Amino acid sequence: MEPHIKKTIDSYDKTVKGYIERTDPLYREERVKLFLDLIDQNSDGKEILDMGCAQGRDAEKLVEKGYNVTGIDLSENFIELARQRVPKAEFKLMDMRKLEFNDKKFDGVWASASFVHIPKQDLLKTLSEVKRILKNTGIFYISVKLGEGDGIKEDPRHENVEKYWVFFMEEQIKEYLNKAGFEIVDTTSNDSNNKHVDYTWLNLYCKKKN
Repeated sequence: MEPHIKKTIDSYDKTVKGYIERTDPLYREERVKLFLDLIDQNSDGKEILDMGCAQGRDAEKLVEKGYNVTGIDLSENFIELARQRVPKAEFKLMDMRKLEFNDKKFDGVWASASFVHIPKQDLLKTLSEVKRILKNTGIFYISVKLGEGDGIKEDPRHENVEKYWVFFMEEQIKEYLNKAGFEIVDTTSNDSNNKHVDYTWLNLYCKKKN
């Protein structure tokens, strides 16, 4: 595992309790609703992959709404907590860049704030993996931080631990998605005065190109 990825995972593991306290209240029902509405309009299935599931916050809501959820993360602490929190979902320790699933398995892939840690040189490969495991009628949600550059930065919201961050300009992430074979069907963005939310987040809802 690359040193900057390991540093990021270790930083999450060190701050699990505070991370949960700060991020549980940041759940946004409107984003999940749009994601599920798009799935229901295009597919009869209920299989969803939560990429970078952390403590299982979003997986819990998806299960409550009647979906079959598989969550993956590279933090062992998060996976264990997610299993305790959402016993009806399945959680696996797995690298997003190497998805260990069959082709066209999922009706939806939910990637909330997880691609912010994927190096850009691995981005097309990772997006291609998402496309591979997504059904032809499936929906892919991805959220990224707007900005430029990448690198190790302190996270002032979480005890100043260091994490590897990747930022995107809007046209840049859209170009990556297009190259990977996705069509964007909806886009939203959000600024926030909440002290635990930094930068502007771009939320993209995508489907496979025909």
